[in-house]
Amino acid sequence: MSFHLGSSLVLLCLLRFGYLPGLIASTISSLSLLIIFDNPYFFLLLGMEVIVIGLLLSRGLFLLFADIIYWLLIGAPLTFVILYFNDPEFAYNNQLLIMKQAINGVLYAAIASVVAPFLVKSESAVTWNGELPAMSIKIFEQFSTITAITGIMIGLVLVELSVRDSGRQLQNSLSNKAYQASAFIRNYIESHQAKIQQSADSLGLYRLLSTDTLTFLNTTQKTYPGFLTMLIADENGGIIAGAPNNFYEVLKDAPENQRSVIDRDYFIEAKATGRSYISQAFKGRGFGNDIIVAISAPVYEDNQFKGVIEGSLNLKSFQQIENNLGENSQDFFILLDKNNNILYASKAAQLNVMDQLEYIIPDTNYSEIAQLLQINQATNRRDFFFESKPTVNGWTTFILRDTAQINNIVEAYYRYLVILFSIIFLLTFIISRLLSKNLTGPLENIVNNLTLDSLDKRSDKEDSFTAEIFSIKQRLRQAKRVYLDFQNELQLEVEKRTRELSDANIKLEKLSREDSLTKLLNRRAFDEELVNDLKKSIRFQTPMCLALVDIDHFKNINDSYGHPVGDKFIQFLGKSLKQNMQRNTDIVARVGGEEFAILFHADSPTACQSKLESCRAAAMSIKLDVNDKKLGISISIGALFIIPPPDITAKELYTRADQLLYKSKTEGRNRLTFQIFD
Repeated sequence: MSFHLGSSLVLLCLLRFGYLPGLIASTISSLSLLIIFDNPYFFLLLGMEVIVIGLLLSRGLFLLFADIIYWLLIGAPLTFVILYFNDPEFAYNNQLLIMKQAINGVLYAAIASVVAPFLVKSESAVTWNGELPAMSIKIFEQFSTITAITGIMIGLVLVELSVRDSGRQLQNSLSNKAYQASAFIRNYIESHQAKIQQSADSLGLYRLLSTDTLTFLNTTQKTYPGFLTMLIADENGGIIAGAPNNFYEVLKDAPENQRSVIDRDYFIEAKATGRSYISQAFKGRGFGNDIIVAISAPVYEDNQFKGVIEGSLNLKSFQQIENNLGENSQDFFILLDKNNNILYASKAAQLNVMDQLEYIIPDTNYSEIAQLLQINQATNRRDFFFESKPTVNGWTTFILRDTAQINNIVEAYYRYLVILFSIIFLLTFIISRLLSKNLTGPLENIVNNLTLDSLDKRSDKEDSFTAEIFSIKQRLRQAKRVYLDFQNELQLEVEKRTRELSDANIKLEKLSREDSLTKLLNRRAFDEELVNDLKKSIRFQTPMCLALVDIDHFKNINDSYGHPVGDKFIQFLGKSLKQNMQRNTDIVARVGGEEFAILFHADSPTACQSKLESCRAAAMSIKLDVNDKKLGISISIGALFIIPPPDITAKELYTRADQLLYKSKTEGRNRLTFQIFD
């Protein structure tokens, strides 16, 4: 069970922003589904859903009902058509996929309906401009939405639990049968291998190669009928005996090259290793074309290699494994060699012996239920649940069951879910109508009576009003009178307080930006102006000049003559700087104790320097009479001329200017240190 809530987000985007953003959101959501499921048809399905639901919403339908109509009339048929053109058989056999997609689509619409009131606070971008819906419709919308979410979620969880339980039982059954098949094959092969080895030992021990080998071989073959044929070859690979008799009679009359097994693996390996050997499967020659497995063992007399005894196991003997599986025709048995060649396959599996089995084990939702195997054939792809177990000779046994079994179970569950949801949907509609009727009737009577200028108390009690509704009506009227009186008083008080607050805000704003001593901008206000001015200069690439000014030896003035004298100099310097910077765009601020900042625009570095030198000269003309003597000041200036690049910040500009100011003070004061920003 998996969910793609991107569909809910697409519907929310449609409600909030309209068709085009909704289609863009559907494209983005479909792209993620394409990456996950490698299916491009989500673009069509989700795009059509946005368009159709938008049209239905504009006709007055609510979201959940519009989505149900879309899936019934367009979404489900369109999904079937897409599946049919890709694989007709798959489309007919996988109606579950269509049903599940439709149910999930309704669930996503229900979730979007619940979330929409919290996100789409203003009027929806896709709205019905006709009459307002009746209360019964609104109640039905809310009830059906909640019912859809809870009903579908509970139903999906129950389906998931049931399917998982069926899957566990299925996997256990397949595992047990695969183990039994593997054990049967192992015992079957090993018992025949042991018989071949025993026969080889007897031939060597009793020197039977030179006596009646045909009698010995026929007796052995009859005792173990699993051997389709048996033969004995001498040390040169020539066949000297065979069983049954008709097999040997054919061999005796065959050309010489067909009466030699010197090129066969079972002869070569047995002779080379001195041990019994089990071959891979191959077609027999000389006696039919059955697929066989050769089991051979070397024959020694007095430690001298004298030949090989071989028995050909007919793989059709594995029919007994199918008999052991029981009467369940849905289970298939397949035996593969180490190269994935089919050694045996149930007829119902429709596979050819000795073909190479092409299969994959995909990672799908089914893999959470049981292991899934996909067999790729020339004309189609078949899906099975499976269990495999290794057995002798590098072989592997597979027990398969068609996925249709689980599909049928899940499809039945989903049909029950749809029927149950339809019944609940109908009951919700009926209950909504009854509830609406019981609510709207008395409320309409209350509203009608509230609009009257006077109320006939006698008619109130005689005219179908209950005591509770009559009490509500009287309280509403009293509340209305109180409300109107309070509203008038409140309006007057609000107007008064608004005027006072506006005046206070103006004063507070001025105080927060103005230096109280010089009436210039303070540091906070200057920083804001610097940031704003820098943005404009970057945008339009206009040159600007930033200068920091500091009164030389100001501490000595304060220490020698007192802070009132120092304050006077600060005031006079602020006034002097302001007089020199007279344009509306020029900014002068006091940014520290005796420190000022100037921000202005100049066409060239020369103009910038000239302006600042004027400021420095004007500062030297400031004189105060202190203790019968004229007391003056000088200033140091650090200035930066810049056509600002896009990545420069106000803080960096201010730091550069401060460094230039520091240089003026360390190099003798009463000077301008100027730099063109590079």
